Amino acid sequence: MTMTLPPEATAPSSPTKATTAPAEESGRCGGGVWRALAECAAGLCEPLGPIEETGHMLLARMHEEREQQLAAEQAAAEERRRAQEIAAKQWEEELAQIQARRANMDAEELEQDCIAHFACSVLLQPGAIDDSAAGSAQSPTSCRRLGSMKSIASSKTFAVEADEDEEDDEEETELDEPRCAFERWLVDRLKAQPSPGADCAQSDAEGGCADNRWVSFGELPDAACGDLADSLAAALRQSAQEADDTAATLEGRAEEETGPGEFSDQFDEILRRYAAESEKAEEDGGNDKGHPEVCSSSVRDDAILGRALRAKAQRYRAVADRVDALAPTLHGDAASARTVAALAVLDLVDFVSAGGDDEAGAGRFVEPGGAEAADFRSFRAPVRAMSSADVCWALCSEKRRLILERMLPGMGADGRWDWPQVRRTCVGWWLCGIGAGTHYARHVPAPEVGLADTIVANLWRSAMTSLRAFEKTGRLPGNTAKVEEPDTKRIGRQLTDEVVFWYALMGTTLTKLRALLKTGALSSEPALQQLFSHERSEEPEFMRKNAFRLLQLHRYHLAVALFVLSDSYEEAARVVVSHLRDLQLLLVLLRRQPQLSLPLLREHVSGLSPKERADPWLRALLEWQMGGEAERAAPNIGDGAGVMPDLDTPPVELEPLFDAAVRLSAAGASPGGDGDRTGLDRVSSMLRGVAA
Repeated sequence: MTMTLPPEATAPSSPTKATTAPAEESGRCGGGVWRALAECAAGLCEPLGPIEETGHMLLARMHEEREQQLAAEQAAAEERRRAQEIAAKQWEEELAQIQARRANMDAEELEQDCIAHFACSVLLQPGAIDDSAAGSAQSPTSCRRLGSMKSIASSKTFAVEADEDEEDDEEETELDEPRCAFERWLVDRLKAQPSPGADCAQSDAEGGCADNRWVSFGELPDAACGDLADSLAAALRQSAQEADDTAATLEGRAEEETGPGEFSDQFDEILRRYAAESEKAEEDGGNDKGHPEVCSSSVRDDAILGRALRAKAQRYRAVADRVDALAPTLHGDAASARTVAALAVLDLVDFVSAGGDDEAGAGRFVEPGGAEAADFRSFRAPVRAMSSADVCWALCSEKRRLILERMLPGMGADGRWDWPQVRRTCVGWWLCGIGAGTHYARHVPAPEVGLADTIVANLWRSAMTSLRAFEKTGRLPGNTAKVEEPDTKRIGRQLTDEVVFWYALMGTTLTKLRALLKTGALSSEPALQQLFSHERSEEPEFMRKNAFRLLQLHRYHLAVALFVLSDSYEEAARVVVSHLRDLQLLLVLLRRQPQLSLPLLREHVSGLSPKERADPWLRALLEWQMGGEAERAAPNIGDGAGVMPDLDTPPVELEPLFDAAVRLSAAGASPGGDGDRTGLDRVSSMLRGVAA
């Protein structure tokens, strides 16, 4: 192998250089080897890529980050706490100043002071909510303790009711104002015209014409019934839209105050704080006099109002759909139009029964969303109950089957047939009666006994469904709360009694009832199985004896069922009237034997109050039901004419309903369209069989 040397290697050199050259070469060669080894070792020590984080390292890093986060949160919480303490101290000082300033204020000065100083001015001041979103809404109200609202209300569609210690004149002014398109429709339709010669020179500030009255749909003239259904549906839809607009405004304001992720937590905290404040107020005696009344447009109020408005809008649209479906069949039929309007308005609020074997009509009225409805004076009276005039026109309607198929059960019943809700429609008074087959019935449709049978069958099915649901879940239909243990047996017993009651009213036999027991449907009451399987259960006297024993135990529905099964309808009817106090249920019970109801109806008619005697529509209805015997049962039934209920009295002073379901009508009927004939004359003629 030939090696080529560099030029300096071949050049001549001195002897000295020649002698030292080999040593320098040797040192240079050895140092290069070590340097090469060092560079190689250094290359091996350098990382080839990013270092992988071990589990221990990751845990340590996460712990360090969490410590930093907790420290930051603790610092922020401490800062918020200091800010809240400062705000609370300032608020207490301001409350003390307000209390001292308001010590001698009257109601008007107090309201003005609230408007000037508190956030509730958005609810107090008319037009405070954006008119474009709330439909030029107004919310007349007065300042009160946080959460003391009696009913969920809002501008135009809802109005917050006055507190108990608010001045009566301010409350009446507020509640007499229509709050939505539907109520404005009621005012426009039901305001009676003054009678000829009435003195209407009084100013509006003094109450207007003293002869003005609010009438019912049954008292409207035929000319006002042509577009009754169409205009009612339109007003309901407009009110629903107003409610949705106001709800959207409230929901938007709540979201702005809380933020999208904080609403539920803050809402729960506000509820807890409100509950604690309410308990403290009750412990202090519940007397707010001498304390500053504070009203706050809080997140809690906005959320509750928004949900209530949405529920009310949904109910209004659903009722409007029902009316629209019937509207094409009502043209030219004033009797049916009045009936549909009365039933539709009645369906805008729900009736919650007191439950059990209590007196008929015991319970309370609730609006969609859960607010208790208590204002039934003046033009809002049709929401409470049908009038005697409404019932008379329903009796004359030729479309009763179609109306009931479309209008029942009520929207609040969720498809269930519940007797307290059904009896509000007064079906017993205009489906059953003794008038059929007499000279009274020549111009009135025959009572729909078959339709009444269908209603009873539906009531039994719903009672059966409620019992099964309760046995399975421990909850009553339409109620999310579970029944507490002490009440479980009592409520289960009541539901079982109602199942047997409606099954007996269907006309069932003891054999069919035993077959039902074999299915296990009534397994929660073993005593019933023993009773109906007893060897003497076929004997009427045995069943009657057990029925009287049940009366002592206050199990009235089951006692009536046993009387019916033993063919003792007179005793069953007596229990319905004397214990359940339900004349309408009496008519349903005796729908195939109406003559048995005459003695009990005579007793009731003889005990009518003066105002009930003065109602000509009620007299016409009783004449129909008693086959013309009302006058003979109470010769002075027409006495007291002109002594009529004052529908403008406060809700707690409203006149009691006849049979806890029928509202008294005005003393006079509105002018009809047939010359000098009135609607009352025409109805009376139809009921008496005289050609109208």
